[in-house]
Amino acid sequence: MSDDWGYNGAACLWSSVYDGLSPAQIQQVERVISRKRLPKGTTIFGVGDAPDEVVIVVDGRIRCYVLSESGESYTVALYGHDRLTGLMSALMEVPRMATAETIETVSLDLISRRSLRQLMIEVPEFGANVAKLAAAMASDLIWALQERALRSATERLCSALLTLGRPDDGGLVTVQGLSQGDLAGIVGVSRTWVNLTLTELESAGLITRRRLEIRILNPEALQAMLRG
Repeated sequence: MSDDWGYNGAACLWSSVYDGLSPAQIQQVERVISRKRLPKGTTIFGVGDAPDEVVIVVDGRIRCYVLSESGESYTVALYGHDRLTGLMSALMEVPRMATAETIETVSLDLISRRSLRQLMIEVPEFGANVAKLAAAMASDLIWALQERALRSATERLCSALLTLGRPDDGGLVTVQGLSQGDLAGIVGVSRTWVNLTLTELESAGLITRRRLEIRILNPEALQAMLRG
């Protein structure tokens, strides 16, 4: 299962910025990166914040979302290992356009906007790789927004479960640590709707539930629901 919604794959990974760099150049990049560990539910940055740094996910998952006029949250992206957020605003030097928060305990690598821009000048290969990464992320976001705009709420929930789930050796997929309220915020629906829809999926034999855990018994069937 993927830790994000998109189609550009490895082109959107932070590790792609190291392509073609020498060991010395890689060390030059890594020297300006700091690490931080944050608990679930922590706001990393909010809409309108200054784009002071780029955030890279080492482990755990985060989501980026925007709020509607009625106050409902709409998840723009889910990011897991080796994915990043904040690159566009850092490069363009514009305020943050979404809020980023942790959906579980995470470890993050941070690189300041100033260090990023300096490295892009001092290490041209790195600069070219960052430009390619930004282009891949932009096209990925456009694709994801189009996909979700055409999906029903049930399809969005199924997609979120498959995205957030972790596979085991038996072919099952488990979503852990997220409440129905968390899922409601990710999908952009009410908590009551999530509960009713999960009950329907459970009755159909597609999932089982217990507190803060959803086990997907038939990932292929759930995936088929996305294809109509």
